Amino acid sequence: VAPEIIGLIDRNADDVISPQEAREYGQQALSEMTLTLDGRPLSVILDRVEIPSAADLRAGLGTIALRAGATVERLPTGRHDLRFRNGHHPGSAVYLLNALHPENPAIRVASQSRDSTQREGRIEYEVAAASRARWLWLFAGLACFHRHIAAGFNRLMKVHGSP
Repeated sequence: VAPEIIGLIDRNADDVISPQEAREYGQQALSEMTLTLDGRPLSVILDRVEIPSAADLRAGLGTIALRAGATVERLPTGRHDLRFRNGHHPGSAVYLLNALHPENPAIRVASQSRDSTQREGRIEYEVAAASRARWLWLFAGLACFHRHIAAGFNRLMKVHGSP
């Protein structure tokens, strides 16, 4: 598998994978993948490509990692369906598909499923409603803070003899 992949990446066959060659390969691989959210396709933009040296790839020591992202408008509260399909080198590569723990506590992964080759996957997740209590407490805290400042200011004015 390695000679085939190296041949795709190292276009000038100098046995050195340049940053430009890595990026071009990443763009090519990404163009053969699809991502949909609630049935609508997302436009994915390549952020970073990590490719080990050709020697490491030949020795089976390397992992090619692509990092990409898509901009998504604010989603309504409820369950959402994210689907991924990888059509890049279906017969000669091994893939790992997994959801990471969301950084935002309002987002929770509900379920994950993938095919046996991990070329296709589905992640269902839930977006929680913004907590009204949280906003209420923030408002109440600000209101109390304002009241304490006003009371302190009134006390200060009385101490210094101002009406």
